[in-house]
Amino acid sequence: MCIRDSTTGVVSNVRQISNLQAGGFLLWANHTASGSIVGLVRTGATPAPSFLVDINSATGAVSNSRATGTPANFVQGASLGPDGVLYAALYIGGGTNFIGQVNTTTGAIANINPLFPTNNIDR
Repeated sequence: MCIRDSTTGVVSNVRQISNLQAGGFLLWANHTASGSIVGLVRTGATPAPSFLVDINSATGAVSNSRATGTPANFVQGASLGPDGVLYAALYIGGGTNFIGQVNTTTGAIANINPLFPTNNIDR
């Protein structure tokens, strides 16, 4: 994990992510409105259950794993909206894509806007 200053582009605070559950890997990490860092972890299972986790920016340690209720085969990205809400673009698989609103307290991801039905939201 690293922190990039959006003004200068300088990358700092490089840390190895640790304490992921067995078979899990980090799909994305983002700041929350309160300034903490959360990440979406996918397990190796299929369909892939996903979990929102807190990430310690000083150590890279993962804690407070909570189920999202959404399988996350792929995640295109996440961003903090101007309203202070964390949003994520997700590709579930089989042509299912959506924009989700992430509840950083509970981990739940609510589908708020289905995207066009293709296998790739990059097109």
